[in-house]
Amino acid sequence: KLFIYLKMQKSKSRENISTSAEASSDKNSTSSKTLPSPDFSGLMTDLNTLNSEGNSLMKQSKLEEAKTKFIQGHKKFELAADKIYSLYTNNEQVDQILALYKILLSKIAECFYEQKKYKEAIEFDLKLICLEPKNSEAIYRLFNSYSKIEKSQQAVYYGDIFLELEANNKNKIENSEKEIEKEKIKLLHIQNSRKNWIKIILFNFIFMIVILSIMRLFFYRNKNN
Repeated sequence: KLFIYLKMQKSKSRENISTSAEASSDKNSTSSKTLPSPDFSGLMTDLNTLNSEGNSLMKQSKLEEAKTKFIQGHKKFELAADKIYSLYTNNEQVDQILALYKILLSKIAECFYEQKKYKEAIEFDLKLICLEPKNSEAIYRLFNSYSKIEKSQQAVYYGDIFLELEANNKNKIENSEKEIEKEKIKLLHIQNSRKNWIKIILFNFIFMIVILSIMRLFFYRNKNN
């Protein structure tokens, strides 16, 4: 009887532990569900305002002032970036903010490009295509930027990507194919020039070895005579 009594008490104890664990779990689940979702309305308003002000300044050809506005928006986004990316699939505002952020990146790159600061333009266009790999405007600007700083291999790489996208684009950029083809020819000349330069170096090296060998033989014969 004592054994049966102890067994019943043990069973009740297990039931109590299970019930309290379930209650705790339900409580935690309920509390997590009631946590308020972050509100990015203020950030969206700021980004829209800065983008609008920047566009207005660009129309007045005030590139530096416009760029400053766009960069302010970029910095505001970066401050909240970790929180935004962590809620990528759980917050309806995130898509709108990311769309605004991509516009800001494109505008910053455009300002730098127009100011002939091609390395800086490349930096922001690379950020942009990380978020939007098929952004033809950024890709063509990358082609041009790399071409301007004499990096033909990178320019041709982005030129080829652009041509693939352009195949299905009704509003094609005028003369883009000709410009990319010219860059390919330029790259080919550079590669051929490097090959010729290597050949010249090798020829001169072999020539010097031959001359030194002849001089050594000449001095050796004179010494023996």
